[in-house]
Amino acid sequence: MGRPIRTVLYKGMRVPISRYMELERARLKDEFDLFNNAFSSLEYALSGLLHAVIGSSIRDRIPYAIYYSVNRFDARVQMAENALLEAINQNDMLKPLAAKTHWPFLSEKLRRIRILRNAIAHGSLQNLEIRDKVYVRWVPPASDVIRIGRILRKRQIPGLTAEDIAQGKRLLWPVVDCMNDLNMLLRASRRDKTAWQERYDELAPHLRSVNELYQGSHEPEEP
Repeated sequence: MGRPIRTVLYKGMRVPISRYMELERARLKDEFDLFNNAFSSLEYALSGLLHAVIGSSIRDRIPYAIYYSVNRFDARVQMAENALLEAINQNDMLKPLAAKTHWPFLSEKLRRIRILRNAIAHGSLQNLEIRDKVYVRWVPPASDVIRIGRILRKRQIPGLTAEDIAQGKRLLWPVVDCMNDLNMLLRASRRDKTAWQERYDELAPHLRSVNELYQGSHEPEEP
């Protein structure tokens, strides 16, 4: 008789390990693509935020050139943030955006997105066998003793699951909505108080959505 087929419990069903790896690898690849799509939308919204602050007109492409001349995402965020904060200092109509529940709140969410994005960008899809069990994870390079070796010594499983990335994607989209709202707010502030108030009222439900989603999420670890 041949060796028995090893199985694992996957979504409530016993399946062969080979089938589990096939399904989970496909799901991780899909979630990776979906996260990157959402992240690209965030980059576009942030470049639009910088444009809304310093652009001379809707046709002005210089702010986009400035934004994308910086390679690191955290530096791009810092550049857009500093421009926004200076705009707030110079325009009393924008002062409400400095409240802790507004830009500082969103800035913290951008930090968490950056941590997850870096973990994804510097990792790869791998099959792991740890203590006689098989896992499919998005993990750092095997030689990374900090993010692999130390995690294993704690008897934990390194890397991101498909659900980890899916959750990050779900948290990302409401932040994109808020960035787009801010872009419109900044443009409205150049017209009149009524236009500003209308845009400000549209921001509130998106901020609530971000708050509700992040309340139940775990804090990502800094790479």
